[in-house]
Amino acid sequence: MIQQFSSIVRIVVCLMLISFMTGCGGDDSTVVNDGFIAGNDESIANVSRIEIHGPLDMLGLSIDRPTAGIRARMSVVAYNHADVPLDPLSGKEAYQSIKWKSSDQSIVAMEEAAAGLTFIRFKKPGQAVITASLNGISDSVTLTVE
Repeated sequence: MIQQFSSIVRIVVCLMLISFMTGCGGDDSTVVNDGFIAGNDESIANVSRIEIHGPLDMLGLSIDRPTAGIRARMSVVAYNHADVPLDPLSGKEAYQSIKWKSSDQSIVAMEEAAAGLTFIRFKKPGQAVITASLNGISDSVTLTVE
């Protein structure tokens, strides 16, 4: 019984080592961690599309009915040519280079903050289009402020 258990433990350890060794080395641009790509594919030139998420409250929850007087955060996800999201840390240069614009600053004003974060303020009722752009790639969302 002990001999069988010892054999099983050896097999499990060998499988773990093989799994670990095959996961190391090579081109790390294809390794995906937590849904984001890690490695050398994080540059601005490798961004193929961006997608706006928001407006979000300060906890990161979606604001479904923007109301005048509220401040919110806008979020964007940049994707590489393999359609994998860039990691916000290693893709920091791309995320900080995204430009934001409001079609009507009197309704939704852009308030850029440090470290690539962008905040907006809902100033009065109406509609405004928020656009995020990077190297000719853009995404827009229409916000209706109540």
